[in-house]
Order: sequence, then C-alpha cells, then structure tokens
Amino acid sequence: MEGLIERANALFQELALSPNNLYLHNLHCRRISRYSDSHVHPEERDITCPRGAPPDGCLDRVVAWTLEPPPSRKGSKLVGTLRLVILARDKHQAIGIHAGTFVYLFKQFGIDPYIKYLVARSVDGFYSPPPSVDGSAAAASRSFYLGIRDSHMLVWSCTGTTVNAIVICQPKEVAVFGREASVLESLVGHPAMPLVACCGHIVQDVDAFIEVTLSAVKAVEASTRFSPDAKLHRVTKAEKDLDLGEMSGWMSEASVKLAQYSNHLTLVATVLKIEDSGISTAFHPHHTGIMDVSRIFVETSKMTLGFVQYLAKRVETQHTVLANLIAREEAKAAFQLAKDSNRVAEATARDGFAMMTIAMMTMFFLPATFFATIFAMPILGWDAESGSAMMMPQMWLYIELAVPVTTAIFLLWLALTW
Repeated sequence: MEGLIERANALFQELALSPNNLYLHNLHCRRISRYSDSHVHPEERDITCPRGAPPDGCLDRVVAWTLEPPPSRKGSKLVGTLRLVILARDKHQAIGIHAGTFVYLFKQFGIDPYIKYLVARSVDGFYSPPPSVDGSAAAASRSFYLGIRDSHMLVWSCTGTTVNAIVICQPKEVAVFGREASVLESLVGHPAMPLVACCGHIVQDVDAFIEVTLSAVKAVEASTRFSPDAKLHRVTKAEKDLDLGEMSGWMSEASVKLAQYSNHLTLVATVLKIEDSGISTAFHPHHTGIMDVSRIFVETSKMTLGFVQYLAKRVETQHTVLANLIAREEAKAAFQLAKDSNRVAEATARDGFAMMTIAMMTMFFLPATFFATIFAMPILGWDAESGSAMMMPQMWLYIELAVPVTTAIFLLWLALTW
C-alpha cells in the first residue's frame, strides 16, 4: 500500500498542481453548521493566495479557518458540520492551489492519500477506499471520491458528525457548488450530503443543456424539413436559412455532449443507491431525508436519461440528413463546375477556330502579297510601252512563284499542327 501511496503523491505533484506559484489562487471556503433546534448557520470566506506567494501559499489562513470552531448557540447543541473548500482550475487545467496547502487539507480532512491518484488522472466514477487501520487521521474517517471528467471532482470524508469536502471544478462552477450546498443545508452532517448535492448539480446541468440542444435541433429540423413532425415542417418554413456546415457542427457537438451526459446520468443513478455505496447511514438521524432526496434525483436522472437517448437519436438523424444534403450540394456544385468547364472549353474552341481562320487567311494572302510587292518595284520595269491594260507576259512568272509557295506554306502548317 505504501508503494501505491508514494506513486499517487508523485503523480499528483506532477499532473494535478501548478508547476509554480506564479498564479493567483482563490479558495472559496464555506462552513455550514446545523444545531439541534434545526437552526442552520452558514459562513463563507474567500482566501486568496497572491502571485509570488511562498510554496505553502496561504497555508496559515487555511489552517486558521480549519481550526476555527463553529459558533456556539445558546440552548442548542451542534449536530452536524460541513466544511467545504471549492477550488477552481487555472488556465492550464491545474488545480488552483499551492502544493503545501493542498497536502495540509488532505491530512486535516482525513482523506485517504490514494485518492490523489484519482484526482491526478481525473478518473470518472465513484470510489470509496476501505477504512484505514494505521492510526492516522484517515483511520478515524471514511473517504469518498466522485469524478466527472472535464467537469468537476468531489473528494470528501466523514468523521462523526463533521463532513469535510473538497470540490475541484471549472471557475464558472465555483458559485454553483456553493448554492447546491445551501439548498441541502438541512441535511448537513450526513456523510452522503456532498454526494447528493453534487449529483443534484449534474442533473440540473444536464437539464440546462437539454433545453439549449433541443432548441438547436428544432432549428435544424425546420431548416432540413426532416423531423418527427414531418407534416408540420412541410408547410412551415425556417425563420432563416442556416449554413449546412454550421448546422453539422452543432449536431456533432451535441452528439458528443449527449453521450457524455448519458454517462453522467447513469453514474448518478448508480452512486445514489446509498445502501450500495459504502456509506453506512441506516442509523443516522437524517437517513430518511437523504434517502428521499436521493430517490428524487435517481428517478429524475432515469427520466432525463430516456429523453437524452431520444434526443441523441434525433441529433444522429439530423447529422445523417445534413451529410446527405452536403453531399447533394457538393454534387450540384461539381455538376455546375463541369457545365462551366464545358462552356469554357467551347469558348476556347471557338477562339481557337477564329485564330486558325486568321492564320489561314494570313498564310493565303501573305505569299502573293510578298511577290506582288516585289514585282511592283520600278527597277524591274514591268509597265508596257503601249500603256494598255492587257496582262503582261511576265504575269505568269508571278503566278508560278506565288501559288507553289502558298501551297508549300499550307502543307508545312498542316504538318506542324496535325
């Protein structure tokens, strides 16, 4: 086991944390305390680790926060506490926290060190290591891990009535997880409360994506005129013509996301079976409440999963239709290109025939013109003494020279061109 833990620590340092402390890190810390009179006291604190901070970052302030006792309430006793630290990933997808601070949180919260390997690899799924028996802080608590690749990870432990949780998420989700914890604050102290809150966020995230994707699918169906309600779309025109390539991109993205969310919903339905997850809660005072909320999310995830699969089929159909339409447009473009090429060839042939005609006329007249010019020179004395218009005897010499030379030029041209 020691070898696995050493490998987990080394891999975590290499892959999960920022290689330096050049970035500003914000830790959103939230503590929710619940008392026997049903009063709930939430506290929030943002701890900032500035750029250029020492290797331990803001460790001193984190230590002070973790050691700070919950406020006392007169006439009521504390029955449950949730300590939640939300960490955002930086622009390099590394966890936004300094190494020393994160190691301290793991030890202080009693989280099994092997979970660092799962965090470093962003493993999908739910994991609960067996209880430790080595006398460490982790031995007195149970640790749990829930990973959603490319989204968020939840690591938490439970010691008595205190639940310690670390959420690693994208920056835009920091406030979301804080709200989810507040919604279920009446269940604070139950070891499954962070799991249920995280699964509730997943279900809501899928619902929001379905709404956006369904609108996009309907727009594409109206444009392609191919949908489950085919009669309606035969008479209903799309509001505007959409680019086929753009619509194909929408459907490709939606197809991948729907497959991802289908896995998420299946995971929710699996891990919320509290009895099978290793979270022993049968004798917990909030057992009934946590089970009721879990059943709601399980049934919601099952219903949503059915619609996600149906929507994925519609997306797949539209993707096929768009591929056929794009192929048709490409065929039409190729046919038009062939027609244009044929017209260009015809025009080129006409131009070539015209040039050939000009060349033939030039070859026909050039020899005779050449000799006529030569014979017209005064030094040759071709004029008759009588001044009559009769053909001179020397005219035959002109014909005997012009005709053979013209014929020879035509024969030479034919030999060179054909």
